[in-house]
Amino acid sequence: MINTSGEYKEKIKADYREIVPKVEVYFDATPTVFTEDDIVSLRILEELQSFVNVPVGGISANELILTLRNDERQFTPTNTASPYYNKINPRIKVVPYLGVRLSTGTEYIPLGQYYLYSLSAPADSVEATFTCYDDLFWIGKKKGNSSKVYTSVTAKKAFEIIFNAFDVTKYYIDDSLAIITIPYFWLTDETAGEILQKLALVTGANVYAGRDGKINVKRQSTAGTPVITMTDNDLIIAGENPQRYDNYYSKLTARIHYFTPVEDKLLEISGEEISPGTTALPEYAFDMSPVLNIKDITITEAANITANAVEYTATKVILTVNNSGAVAEKPLITITGTALKDKMSSISFANPVVFDERELEIDSIYIQNYAVAQNILNNLQQVISDPYATVVLETRGDPSLELGDIITAIDNADKLGIVNLLIYRQNIDFTGGLSVTIEGRKVG
Repeated sequence: MINTSGEYKEKIKADYREIVPKVEVYFDATPTVFTEDDIVSLRILEELQSFVNVPVGGISANELILTLRNDERQFTPTNTASPYYNKINPRIKVVPYLGVRLSTGTEYIPLGQYYLYSLSAPADSVEATFTCYDDLFWIGKKKGNSSKVYTSVTAKKAFEIIFNAFDVTKYYIDDSLAIITIPYFWLTDETAGEILQKLALVTGANVYAGRDGKINVKRQSTAGTPVITMTDNDLIIAGENPQRYDNYYSKLTARIHYFTPVEDKLLEISGEEISPGTTALPEYAFDMSPVLNIKDITITEAANITANAVEYTATKVILTVNNSGAVAEKPLITITGTALKDKMSSISFANPVVFDERELEIDSIYIQNYAVAQNILNNLQQVISDPYATVVLETRGDPSLELGDIITAIDNADKLGIVNLLIYRQNIDFTGGLSVTIEGRKVG
């Protein structure tokens, strides 16, 4: 929860309160500020994870949909007279706020840092809509390159390796991830989002952007003290405890990748014509991977060719050779070394069949021992075993609440009673007035 003043805490629950929006748009280095006179609506979806794949451990980007007045066509991209002409470009920074009027002025709460994805400014409308996503959305789309194999690294170090590889400088990684060890870790050729998802699954952590724009990697604690109590007499409009079986499975299975080092021939290169002098060969994929190390490079069928240098990752190699002779030669190059052989296994957990048989299979190359696999299944079982674990609250909203906060909800009118919730999703909607839909999981 974002720190606020005592007067804010009183005003946000008051019968009468005045919520005001503000948005900073960075068309250039100095932000242009838009206020309630310019803002038609502001909608934000923020969530710890999307639940698209697995309901424990995941990555999710947040979304901002901002609608501004466009009665002077100032946001129409083809309007050459607009002060923003040629400045409304993809990925310009957009920072929204919601504030509460106090006796001393307005106390604004930051709602995150977003970057423009698309703009819609129809000719038959006096409104322009900006669709924006946080930094994690853009980071997640970056295509990566395989790395070397790291041995016995902690999960915290593994996340640091990912962030460094994708030029992420603002991040926070939960210290509890330092107690999880991954025997063999390497980056694949997938996107940053795909790699982060695989590692998040192993650790049970959520990867998401905080209100300060920093990428957070956190394991959500259910043992914390509630940061606020909201009731049906102040902030809660309606509450629901839906029965959900959409994440219920009759069988949970986790694949385990037991990697064993084996020495073997990793690659054989033939047919390359090497001219006199130094030549960098094209990048080759190993026949066996991931590769832990290269032990030997043997060159035959060529009298004057030697290996100068070698660079390699878990899956690829670039070899530089030298031909000291006067004519081109076609050598046979054999690379041997140590690769990791995957001896896959799996463990399963059965649940009673409710409607039909549904199996959820968990697979990540970073699940490399039984204890990790068992822990994943245990965490999953806790989530899916209770179809009433989720509570949905329609509220008047408190912008200072953040993802991962634990709140106490008292709603006797809707028969919810008193429940403690960990917030995993918020739909923030400001259209003249504020409303927020909170989804949380029961804790305690």
